[in-house]
Amino acid sequence: MAEWLELLKQAVKKRGLGLVERELGVSKTTVSLVLSGKYGASTDNIQALVEGIYDPAGVFCRAWERRIDPGQCADLRDRANKIGLKAGNPDSLRAYLACGKCSLNRG
Repeated sequence: MAEWLELLKQAVKKRGLGLVERELGVSKTTVSLVLSGKYGASTDNIQALVEGIYDPAGVFCRAWERRIDPGQCADLRDRANKIGLKAGNPDSLRAYLACGKCSLNRG
């Protein structure tokens, strides 16, 4: 099994399918199909997301300029996407601008 598939498998085992789906920004069906080898399209994008998010060192966050947990990344991304440029808080605005440029942002 490819290393990134093993990372995905371990993430689902450890974190659960629902959380992994949220962190990757894809459906549960997509995750299940990829893991079973039945995903009909290219898995290049999924592979890039898995390698970026489930790197053992964590996700590199442009907003905080450090590595963070995948769950923190998903929370920050979701909050930034909801608030957008309406952010009155400098941290929220920084997150919105950084998440918008991040290759891991699917929202």
